[in-house]
Amino acid sequence: MASDIIEDPNSLFVAELKECAKLLTEKLQGNQFEEASVLIQTITESRDRHIFQTVGRLTRGLHNAIVNFHVDADLSKRPPQIADSDIHDASSRLSYVIELTQKAAEILGPPYDLEVVEMHHRMKRDAPSGTAKTLADILAGVRKQQLENVVRHGRAGITGERTSEEIGMHSLRGGDVVGDHTVVFAAAGERVELTHKASSRETFANGALRAAEWVVKQKPGLYDMQDVLGLK
Repeated sequence: MASDIIEDPNSLFVAELKECAKLLTEKLQGNQFEEASVLIQTITESRDRHIFQTVGRLTRGLHNAIVNFHVDADLSKRPPQIADSDIHDASSRLSYVIELTQKAAEILGPPYDLEVVEMHHRMKRDAPSGTAKTLADILAGVRKQQLENVVRHGRAGITGERTSEEIGMHSLRGGDVVGDHTVVFAAAGERVELTHKASSRETFANGALRAAEWVVKQKPGLYDMQDVLGLK
């Protein structure tokens, strides 16, 4: 069964820590202080790596749980109203790409066709990603469109000529890809692309920690990473 195959990350960390502690004791007792110093550094790096991975897993788990519920409370209303959830990831640099997407859409204007491409690991259950939907929403908003009226999820067969109003949305799944997002602005003779690729979940853990430090100083409300980064 899967539970018998998948090893608990906490158990692996504890086992690694115990082994390093045993070796450290031996080095100190043998007056091998240089080797002991190296082991202390190894223990510190292992601890930091474990913290980042744990925060990353918790952040991803919370993100997936909220997405699966498909709800997002509008705290500006009493009682809270329920709306579809469009939650994007907690990476600081990804939030900058989201901000740049809006600026590029405003500057480049209608002559450019708009496409959003996202890729994630094979285990991801929802599509498109919350971040991809956020990017597409921004593009539609700049053009004063309702996303549900213009979004086109993939293409197959004889689709006919692409309309200038549609916004393409494409989801790729495979391997262990943490998260790639690309916004394509395509016109005759040129193409502009904004891309963010996450190669480690630590980037989301860092963003989550930064958001946690920021949000405890704010008044009660509903915030996102653009608030955290001062992009609003």
